[in-house]
Amino acid sequence: MQNLLLAAEVVVPLLVLLAVGALVRACGIVDAATLTRVNRLIVYVALPSKCLLSLSESDLSRLSESAPVMLFIAAGILLVFLAAELIVPRLCSVPARRGVLVQALTRGNDAVFGYAVASSLLPALELQQYLLSMAVSTPLFNTLGVLTLELNRGDRVRFWPLVKKVATNPLSLGCIAGLLLNVLGVRLPRVLASPLQSLSELTTPLAFIVLGSQLRFSSLYSNRKALAALSFAKLALVPAIVLAVAMLLGFSGARLVCIFAIFTAPVALASFPLACEYGGDEHLAGELVAVTSVLAIVTVFFFIFTMKQIGGF
Repeated sequence: MQNLLLAAEVVVPLLVLLAVGALVRACGIVDAATLTRVNRLIVYVALPSKCLLSLSESDLSRLSESAPVMLFIAAGILLVFLAAELIVPRLCSVPARRGVLVQALTRGNDAVFGYAVASSLLPALELQQYLLSMAVSTPLFNTLGVLTLELNRGDRVRFWPLVKKVATNPLSLGCIAGLLLNVLGVRLPRVLASPLQSLSELTTPLAFIVLGSQLRFSSLYSNRKALAALSFAKLALVPAIVLAVAMLLGFSGARLVCIFAIFTAPVALASFPLACEYGGDEHLAGELVAVTSVLAIVTVFFFIFTMKQIGGF
């Protein structure tokens, strides 16, 4: 019963925030343009502030402790991507849909959903391990997302634009800036650290309210088979395999939570605008975000309860 309550304590607040977002949209409190700007505020200001502040104040002597989990996460993401690139083309013949499906299988919402789960399960000191893990997962997700959409629309992959897109990602910049300040021994004065802290505290509640307001379920019926298959693979099959392998390799505690939070996350919000930009099936991309974001509330609850029962963390 205690493990059941703990799982509920992690998941129910996220569900409430999603419901608040849906209510905000339904009541017309803010319009779509405002929500888009708020989402950009989260991506370009709040999340990078959180990454910068936490990594600038983290104990880098513990980086060696995080190295195994960072390597595991990188290897896991790459293997999922390669498996998706091998399997999806055999099941889907439409290029515009193939890239969207591969991206959805590979790219998780580590920055919003994953962070919220990790922050609920980890103390503040251990949360730095998750931010270091994000320093690996975020650029990988961005790179592989662009790569698969380029490959599946038939264009030649342009190397330098791809590098530029990854290097200038605001989350990557926040992580790099935080690590540089830490390595150089620069401590932010309170007049700067305090507003950064305030901005970073906005991240989870604001991001989930915006996510709830952006969920759309139009034309689900026509894509029902793809949505069902990918949701099962993304939210159940892949996490189960990854977590089983991680536990067999001896990962536990905070390290296992970092792996858990990244691989149980639903399809990343950023996958939708990227699909639009690169000529992917935008309707399928949006529905994958919406459906997996809602279903992840259930699957994460189940996984947390199961992991607690078997002593995983």
